[in-house]
Amino acid sequence: VSSLSLIETGRSDPGVFRLHRLLQLYEVPAHLVANLIEMEELSGEVPKSRDPEVLRRDGLDHWKKGEIGRALAHLMALREIAPTDEAQRWKKQQALLDFSMAAAGLGRLQLAREIMNEILCEPPDARLVTRVLIQAATLWSRSGAPDAAMAFLKEAEARADRTDVATMAWLHHAYARALVERGRLRDAEKRLQKAVSGYRRARDTYGEARARLLSV
Repeated sequence: VSSLSLIETGRSDPGVFRLHRLLQLYEVPAHLVANLIEMEELSGEVPKSRDPEVLRRDGLDHWKKGEIGRALAHLMALREIAPTDEAQRWKKQQALLDFSMAAAGLGRLQLAREIMNEILCEPPDARLVTRVLIQAATLWSRSGAPDAAMAFLKEAEARADRTDVATMAWLHHAYARALVERGRLRDAEKRLQKAVSGYRRARDTYGEARARLLSV
């Protein structure tokens, strides 16, 4: 049996140097391995369900309760799903988007970006693309890359469905935040007014409250 086969099946420890070479061979970034190891240590047993909606619902419940390990276990199970049709692919991407938002809300920006990169490279379903681009913009803005964030926002606006009131409110809100960071306060205020109006129409009181905080 070859050494590579033993390593791949977990029956041999390659050591740091050989592991680095293997990661280069398979073109796997080292930080992804570190994150995966951390997730496995925290998560424990991975759920057996392969229903994206069930994993999304239960996983987000764990996030809300502060049960990070269980939430990560559901995320790992979700990422392992190989969609068999477009409907399941959409459900998986929707769930991943929600997990990215939850991870970002807890300050785990690197994990949130990894999830977004996974969706962006699939690429995202046309029904989700605007929301995915807005979330990507939010993450890159929080990571200190305002130009990348603005590029994502411009593409999101170009692809947006103007009849989707809730998503348009989120888009204007994200734009306002990006403009504030650039010191363009008048332009930001115009966007913010549109965001507040949109949140009201969508009956999203939480979104409206967050938008008003930005205007203070």
